[in-house]
Amino acid sequence: MTVKNENFSLGLAVAVLLASISNLLEICKILTFHFEIWHLGLAFFVGVSFYFFSAHERHEKARKDFFLSALLFFIFLSVISAIPLVIYTFKISENYEPILNWQLLFNFGILGASSAFYFSQISDLTDFKKPFRSFLLGLTVFLLLYFLPEGFTYTVSVLIFIGIFVVQKSKENIIFSSVLGLIAVLIFSDFRNFELQLEDKFYPSKVIAKAKNKNSDKFVLTEQNDEVTFWKNNVIRFSTYDEYRFFEALTVPILLFAETPKTVLLVGDEGMALKEILKFDSIEKVVLIGTDSLALEVVNSNPKLKEITKNALQNPKLKISFAEVESYLEKTNEKFDCIFLNLPDPVSEIEAKFYTKEFYSKVAKRLNPDGFGVTQSFSPFFTPRAFWCVKNTLEEVGFFVTPARISLPSFGEWGFQIFSREEFGIEEKKFKLNNDFRYFSEEAFAEIFAFGEDTKLEVEEVNSTENLVLWKFYLDELKQFGQ
Repeated sequence: MTVKNENFSLGLAVAVLLASISNLLEICKILTFHFEIWHLGLAFFVGVSFYFFSAHERHEKARKDFFLSALLFFIFLSVISAIPLVIYTFKISENYEPILNWQLLFNFGILGASSAFYFSQISDLTDFKKPFRSFLLGLTVFLLLYFLPEGFTYTVSVLIFIGIFVVQKSKENIIFSSVLGLIAVLIFSDFRNFELQLEDKFYPSKVIAKAKNKNSDKFVLTEQNDEVTFWKNNVIRFSTYDEYRFFEALTVPILLFAETPKTVLLVGDEGMALKEILKFDSIEKVVLIGTDSLALEVVNSNPKLKEITKNALQNPKLKISFAEVESYLEKTNEKFDCIFLNLPDPVSEIEAKFYTKEFYSKVAKRLNPDGFGVTQSFSPFFTPRAFWCVKNTLEEVGFFVTPARISLPSFGEWGFQIFSREEFGIEEKKFKLNNDFRYFSEEAFAEIFAFGEDTKLEVEEVNSTENLVLWKFYLDELKQFGQ
């Protein structure tokens, strides 16, 4: 390599190194890291850099080796740090503003272009051996420690550092090799914490509890200004800020229509709908299915949520079954006065199957002749085609259906479908304010059945297992609103 090319490449290398460090600082600023390992690693790097770059000319080769190694190390660290950031950004972009900004993307552009050009200028492969070994060292340590059970990472870190020291003992750059190895080990040994902190930063408020079940479903509680929000797979299930509006709208109408309901089937709940149901003295039995035991544990772990639900999950009238919803509907012979379906939105074909005519046929067999059912059915404003498709599907089974809606600060306009095996009129069902409602009054109760012209839509399609149109409607409509 000529002196001119070498100097030019050295300049590019400096740009690459600065871009890498800039990326790391940007990521650290986003994630607001406060643990000492990063500080320790950077302190080692600065100290050793000062030593090598201020040393006598006889250390020129050591300086060059260190610079190349540091270059590769920071490129590797920068890219590895950003990968989960990019993955989580795209994974939950429909629920959050993108965290990646133009500065970060610009830095990646500089990093990629400069790296490719710089390393293409290296003609002497021996110059590349030590940096490449350092790169492989960092990669090996990262992979090894990432997949180790928690509690073993620091023990293995020390062993790896001792191994590096022994291997390099008879070679020139024992300080350089040992220090660089120690930095890699210290930083990557805490990468699991890095990932956990990264995930937490995607929530708009402080994470106070979280858990993951064997199916990789994530349950998270966040808190801000004394308000608690429960999340499942990065989607809000409820917020204590306005949960009473949603769950009163879901439960109260059909409980009033049924007049003296005794038996209830509740599909998908963590205690919020249950607390509203148990306000009715006529209730003798509630069967809760379609929920996750871990989700119930997360909710029960929070004193505020236990207070709001009034310990409904410990009520003797409650029977909890963790069976699959469809399996339970097929196997049980029990019938119910009221059936509540609070199932996930149809974001894929899997969830869309809970809104098919085949599924509703199974529900119909479990509903008493004079009973009532209700299903949440998304937003009549943001997803009107999906909303009215659910109504069509219920009617295809033979139900008489009345749509309803409620305005929620957390979700916006939200809809429900009230269904019965016998025809009924809303005007015949008088609202009786004899329970402890926070939202409903006689006037507010009448309003939930009134729809604006901008939410009305003529839809002919029916959702079935052979033609799962609902999830396509749902996702297409959300995209139109940039969600």
